[in-house]
Amino acid sequence: WRMDLTSKAITKISSDRCESLRFDGSSIYYLNVGTTKATLHAMAEDGTNDREIVSDGMDPFSLEVIGGKAYSVQDPAIGYKKLAVIDLTTGVLSETSQKCLSFVRGGDNELFLYDGADKTLLDYKTDTAVGTTLMSALPSLSDLAYVNGQLYAQDVAAKKLVQYANGGLTSLASVAPSGIVGDGTNLYFVAAKTSFVN
Repeated sequence: WRMDLTSKAITKISSDRCESLRFDGSSIYYLNVGTTKATLHAMAEDGTNDREIVSDGMDPFSLEVIGGKAYSVQDPAIGYKKLAVIDLTTGVLSETSQKCLSFVRGGDNELFLYDGADKTLLDYKTDTAVGTTLMSALPSLSDLAYVNGQLYAQDVAAKKLVQYANGGLTSLASVAPSGIVGDGTNLYFVAAKTSFVN
């Protein structure tokens, strides 16, 4: 859906289940989650000219567009999830050697990758395609967020909000955050208490 902020008119622009919307120029890139594996699509801002770019299985919650390329996590039927690079002009998908469960965009030409198999955190430069290990032997992390030049995540087992700084993780709060975002002064997230009813 799209809302005109002046008139408040709301218009449906796609019937797809659109995840991970990314805006680049006059195009919207998104992952269509209408099947068991997500497919990469592009459409104009008004929803016209919708086209499938890649039909290969993508993780539905990992997408960034940087410099004419899309970055996503390829979700194979067998083997490790890996960072994939898609040329948006040709639609050619190239799988990198970087194992990657999830990632978040950092600064210019930068992605922070979490490898759930090896429990490592990497700084991946998109302009050179080089990944540098920042930490190893990590706990299970989810909900990576890059806010104000800082990297945040959820420590899944400990149910804590953590921050990566100076080569280590620091616990900030005993909550299980989801959807971490920031506005320059504050972090915002959804946190739920776990309960059991028998």
